[in-house]
Amino acid sequence: MNGKEDTGLPLVSVGIHNWNRKEELRRTIAKVLESTYPSLEIMVVDNGSTDGSVEMVKSEFPDVKLYELNRNIGIAARNTILFEASGKYILIYDNDSMPATSSTIGEIVSFLERHVDVAALCTNIINYHTGKSETHGWENYATANAGDYYEGLFIHGAGTAYRTECVQQTRGFPEDFFLYLDEADLTLQLANKGLKIVYKPDIVTYHRRSPVQRDNALGFLLKTRNGIWVFWKYFPFSLALCLTLGYVFKQGVLTAERPAYVLSFFKGTYLGLRGTSTQRKKGEPLSREAINKTKRWRRQNLALPSAGRIMDFLKQQLSR
Repeated sequence: MNGKEDTGLPLVSVGIHNWNRKEELRRTIAKVLESTYPSLEIMVVDNGSTDGSVEMVKSEFPDVKLYELNRNIGIAARNTILFEASGKYILIYDNDSMPATSSTIGEIVSFLERHVDVAALCTNIINYHTGKSETHGWENYATANAGDYYEGLFIHGAGTAYRTECVQQTRGFPEDFFLYLDEADLTLQLANKGLKIVYKPDIVTYHRRSPVQRDNALGFLLKTRNGIWVFWKYFPFSLALCLTLGYVFKQGVLTAERPAYVLSFFKGTYLGLRGTSTQRKKGEPLSREAINKTKRWRRQNLALPSAGRIMDFLKQQLSR
């Protein structure tokens, strides 16, 4: 389907980054190829896989634009997609996420063509196995409600579309985060440029959440570290300090529920605090207007587990 730009429809660059998930990657590409939207460029960036992923793409999907990296650089591989894409729009999937139906990509394009002021559109990310939405409740943190979509600071890495000319104004995903909270970084970059991000829950992405190459302890460490880094990279000192204290407290509460993550919590907190000065130098301080836009986003990212979850945990501990 690559190269079919002469349809009169805007070209969409569908980007997927991969590391050692050959079967998941095959399934995602095949699902994208089922799309009824005819003007697609499919891009795969491989992070130095050793499981035959590259060979599989070359033999089974020769029209896919394949970028081979010699090592695993994590989420920064997506920057190849952002800055090499030819399409008017860029749609990024994980190697274990996919459009819900054959008409999904067309629906995204239709929306973006009608709403020329939208820079990024986050879809409703639904767990393929459980049917539960990973973005459920995000509308509660919207800054504006337009009826069928919500304006706010919403980006989910498993299924967000970008207007290419807008996202290319940013630095892209942070290269030193490796994984997790990279979406938050890109969100704040877009917000600082006054660009509009929306969440549209009636357009669905399925997330299969593959267990392959998914280290939950490492993930918790990176979420803790990167969360701290985001605050010091973009917010003024006093606000960054307050946000850090709140975030570390939140991660501590989550650690109490998951004792196996205790080491990850302390190491992530240490690395996060140690790197604040470096992130300060790398950052682009938010404008006052952008900071005001982050009020609900800050609440969303500092939200504690529900009182019910905490009470259930305490009861379990007291009953031992």
